[in-house]
Amino acid sequence: SLHPVKNFLYGESVDTPLEPHRIAGTGLIEIPVVPARFLGQPVPFSGGFYLRFFPFPVLRRAANNVVGRDLPLQWYVHSWEVDVDQPRLPLKLHWRFFRYFRLSATEGVMRGIARSRPCVTVGEVAAEARSRLEAAHA
Repeated sequence: SLHPVKNFLYGESVDTPLEPHRIAGTGLIEIPVVPARFLGQPVPFSGGFYLRFFPFPVLRRAANNVVGRDLPLQWYVHSWEVDVDQPRLPLKLHWRFFRYFRLSATEGVMRGIARSRPCVTVGEVAAEARSRLEAAHA
């Protein structure tokens, strides 16, 4: 999915649509990973390094920011982020920080998220978006 945040690690244009939309010329529904807004800037929080970096109260506030804008909240975790015993790669210091910082916190954060609000699958969000988009073009 698109991540409408531009930083030195990755990102798309910050002008990327935040709501689910159909990719032009395809039947695919794109569901962007919506960033929170802080001081007018998009701030990623809902997965990867950011999910491990921010304390849970910050994640909850960021989630409320997204939901308050009536946008789908999408949490994600990379499979390697729950393997605290994985072999450590010989990375440069900054990459080691992004890769391994608070790795042991991932599972607890995900459990907290699951307890904090109802969750649905991406498939359910895509089905609802497809219905909404088809109704809008009918």
